Amino acid sequence: MEGALFAALCERWPSASQRDALRLVATAAIGVLRVASEKWREENAKHPLAHYLRKNFELLAKHV
Repeated sequence: MEGALFAALCERWPSASQRDALRLVATAAIGVLRVASEKWREENAKHPLAHYLRKNFELLAKHV
């Protein structure tokens, strides 16, 4: 999944100088998706998946 997102980001921003940053963005985004979807399943979809994604991106932003 990270590879597909990385490829899409590279199409949008093709500068070779951005490749390392784009790879990190893709990896972090997929990690957030994985953790959010686990929490969503654990809570039996109590909230929309978007709620868990937003919460996890906020959490990531606080700690970066």
